[in-house]
Amino acid sequence: MSYNLPNNSWVYKQSLYSDFNNELLSGLSQGLNLYNSEKDLTLYKKTDISKLDNVNFDQINKDLDKNNNYYNNAKSTLSGGISGTIQGIGQGLGKGLHDFVFSVFGIDIDGIKTYIGLFLIFLIIYKKI
Repeated sequence: MSYNLPNNSWVYKQSLYSDFNNELLSGLSQGLNLYNSEKDLTLYKKTDISKLDNVNFDQINKDLDKNNNYYNNAKSTLSGGISGTIQGIGQGLGKGLHDFVFSVFGIDIDGIKTYIGLFLIFLIIYKKI
């Protein structure tokens, strides 16, 4: 799809001229002059936006919206499917592995949590003393 958009050098040049003009007018409005007001106004750069007259921005925006919708729909479908699959596998393995290890070795996880909590409290009190 060709929209006859201007090239990057034209865009850069117009941006540079626009920034220069804004700074020049800002300085003049504050009473700052390089030479005098009349001579400073001769430094004003003309920006040429005639290249944009033939560009159909409505069509560009419509195409961008359509492509963006395709992209977002595909991205959300893939990421949702992949993350859901990974999450399901992780939960299944985690629970299965957890149950297997603790049942084989006969470890009581609630007891371990209690002992670790008491040990941390003891460390905090010991460091304060």
